[in-house]
Amino acid sequence: MMLRLKNFEKGWIMSANAFANAQKQLELAAKILLAHTKNAQEKQKLTQKLETLKNPNRILDVMLPVTMDDGSIRIFHGFRVQYNNNLGPYKGGIRYHQDVTLDEVKALAFWMTIKCAVAQIPYGGGKGGVIVDPKELSEFYKKAFGWEINEWGDSGYFMVGKEEDRAEGAIFGGIMKRYENEKTINTIEVEDIDKAIADVEANGGKIVKPKVSMPLGEDQIMWWCYAEDPQGNIFGLNQMVKTTK
Repeated sequence: MMLRLKNFEKGWIMSANAFANAQKQLELAAKILLAHTKNAQEKQKLTQKLETLKNPNRILDVMLPVTMDDGSIRIFHGFRVQYNNNLGPYKGGIRYHQDVTLDEVKALAFWMTIKCAVAQIPYGGGKGGVIVDPKELSEFYKKAFGWEINEWGDSGYFMVGKEEDRAEGAIFGGIMKRYENEKTINTIEVEDIDKAIADVEANGGKIVKPKVSMPLGEDQIMWWCYAEDPQGNIFGLNQMVKTTK
């Protein structure tokens, strides 16, 4: 059965507050559902369920101390909203933006709750937010390796390189915030590992495993080391070198 909103709300104006908009959407949906529910007992149950969607189950408000590349401590304000887990564990990522607010995170967590329910995914809704300009945190890789890094929409995912780099064989990929306890280490192949090491150290990084060599066949060796960026992410550097007899 197709439910149509007829004249419940005329002239509704979107609010600048994301959570106020989410609440308004819930209110309109409730009117439609209740209007099409004739049984009094069922209507009462539905009203109770809708009431639980007006506010999140839990809100975590944190201050995150982070050691910056100059040794200073910077505090970042963050939120985690666990909105509703009726259908399963709270699902939702983290938004990193200088203008993120608690109400925005609450709205995103609410919408994730609804999306999971509509798509019949056995998860509840959650969302996190950290007040920070992610572009500031990508400066290390821009300066050390000359990468061009741009955010892909508002997803918290950053594209590395330019579209034309695909055809030229240059670096083209993406980076994002690593998950807690993630152990994946990426390795960057460079033309001059000594210069790359110097650039890493000059821009606030450090070498955590010194350069060593590894023979690869009869006419090639690989120099490699491990480095750490200013945020504590470990990555590898390697250089392939042809040898002559």
